[in-house]
Amino acid sequence: MRQAHQNTPASAVRYCEDCGILIPAARLAVLPDAVCCVDYQALREAYGVDQHR
Repeated sequence: MRQAHQNTPASAVRYCEDCGILIPAARLAVLPDAVCCVDYQALREAYGVDQHR
């Protein structure tokens, strides 16, 4: 899955790995490597979950 993200253009549609919702284009414009939505990113950070599973 990680390899697929590396080959995906920044303008492509991407969905959160954790909940499946669409990651907003504005988030991807700022963080092109984002793999999850803001809510789940906050949970990952709060619980110390490594983004690179």
